[in-house]
Amino acid sequence: MRAQHKPAMLTVLYDEQCAMCRRCRLWVESQAQLVPVRFVPSSTPGIQDWSGGHLPVGDELVVVDDVGHVWVGPDAFITCLWALKRYRRTLRYLWCRIRSAWLL
Repeated sequence: MRAQHKPAMLTVLYDEQCAMCRRCRLWVESQAQLVPVRFVPSSTPGIQDWSGGHLPVGDELVVVDDVGHVWVGPDAFITCLWALKRYRRTLRYLWCRIRSAWLL
């Protein structure tokens, strides 16, 4: 069984022109974090160099961890919540419920 990687840091690529994106950034930054979350505007020069030009930057939220794993859209949002102290337990509970339903 392969050991599961636990990110040491998450980087959120967001649209700095989007009012909702800016508001979400402020909200995440105001929360207690179990994993540090930093925000980088998706228009930052050189952003595609992070993944050899394969980051799906544009209309979707994108989260990249410290070893290059990428989450997009709803998966990126859940990953952000996972990094926050207040939501980690809830997400673990939901994951256990979903997993047990798959095993039925």
